[in-house]
Amino acid sequence: MRQVPCLTIPGVAGAGWQNAAMRYSVNVPNFGDFAAPEVFAAVARRAEEAGWDAVLVWDHVAGEKDLRWEIADPWILLTAAALATRRIRLGTAITPVARRRPAKLAREVTTLDRLTGGRMILGAGLGEPVAWRVRELRRRDRHPGARRAPGRGPARTRPALVW
Repeated sequence: MRQVPCLTIPGVAGAGWQNAAMRYSVNVPNFGDFAAPEVFAAVARRAEEAGWDAVLVWDHVAGEKDLRWEIADPWILLTAAALATRRIRLGTAITPVARRRPAKLAREVTTLDRLTGGRMILGAGLGEPVAWRVRELRRRDRHPGARRAPGRGPARTRPALVW
């Protein structure tokens, strides 16, 4: 197995992560009951106590209108979890990078990585299947002042320049 360089602080962050054959995470939505930062932090704390390797939060910006979900920003939830834990890795399950401002995303990820002592995971991708994304975009585009995110090429490369 190839060693992947990463920040390791014995007993705190990264210890053994890159050497494990299999890792397990708790995947938590950023809506509904889990939208409350104190609830998300409690889930992360309990997952850490139970020996899980990571807690990953979903990154949805819109939900089904008739369900009336409370939706939280995943970076705020991860900050709450970072302050409540010491060992467990934290991150996004999949962040649709094309939907975010690259420089802001890079600042958020690097700030959380420093706060957690190197425990941050950025799951980057396109996000949900096309049908969900189309509904999400249509819903957003009905609102005045809504804008589409920049193309995925520059959005995907700019965070790497900053991080």
